[in-house]
Amino acid sequence: MHLLESQVFDLIITDYKMQNIDGMRLLKTINRQYPSIKVIMITGFGSIEHAVEAMQAGALNYIAKPVVPQKLLKIVEDSLSSTSSETLQGDNHKVLEKMRHFHDMVGLSKPIQEVYRKVKKAENGGRIVFLEDYDMNLARYLVQGVDVWMNTPRRPNEASGTSGMKAALNGALNFSVLDGWWREAYNGDNGWAIGPDADLDADVQDESDAESLYTTLEKEIIPLYYSDRDAQDVPLKWVQRMKESMRTITPQFSTRRMLKEYVEKLYLPKK
Repeated sequence: MHLLESQVFDLIITDYKMQNIDGMRLLKTINRQYPSIKVIMITGFGSIEHAVEAMQAGALNYIAKPVVPQKLLKIVEDSLSSTSSETLQGDNHKVLEKMRHFHDMVGLSKPIQEVYRKVKKAENGGRIVFLEDYDMNLARYLVQGVDVWMNTPRRPNEASGTSGMKAALNGALNFSVLDGWWREAYNGDNGWAIGPDADLDADVQDESDAESLYTTLEKEIIPLYYSDRDAQDVPLKWVQRMKESMRTITPQFSTRRMLKEYVEKLYLPKK
């Protein structure tokens, strides 16, 4: 830490576990005392819990070992380039940072305020986690570890839905409104649907989807997860549904297909 007091750093790369200092403690200290310094954390403990902890503590990136040198170099170059850009932006950058700040976001959205208050209640301790600044890096850890990927857009506003596709590739089961890609992918056995397959007024749709969501969770999803387990405590019917999801979704849905169809159907001029 004495080096931080005597020298200027734009970026620090640290390990999660080190001999003389705890990497997470170092990360939190840097973020608190030197918030302009970006930190990349490298670890052999590549769990979702460690990744979330590091990102919440202020890590720019979280890289699991073994580290690919070319990948690390690219991340470092992008980080330093971003730092230079931020320096040039000056006061404008500070304004943007304030707009992106978690507490500002909570303050501007009443529904998010309500969610945040429930997360902070003592009786919900350890049961609910609010993850801010969702991006591709955080998604990489989420899709590897969740059991259900829930998506609740208002029809017909669903986008390409690649996050749900990635979750399915990792064995997660989709639980989504029947819109966009999920309307095509859902077959009744490879996940669950939220609400009816119908065009409704916004208020009617919200009420219908909410009722469907909670009913499906209570009557279908949760009982299926905890029932019919074998001697190794594996939920057999749940795994069967996972396999059906991977079998039906993986061959048909991908970023490649999404880009191809966007180009052919939307971007290229019609002949």
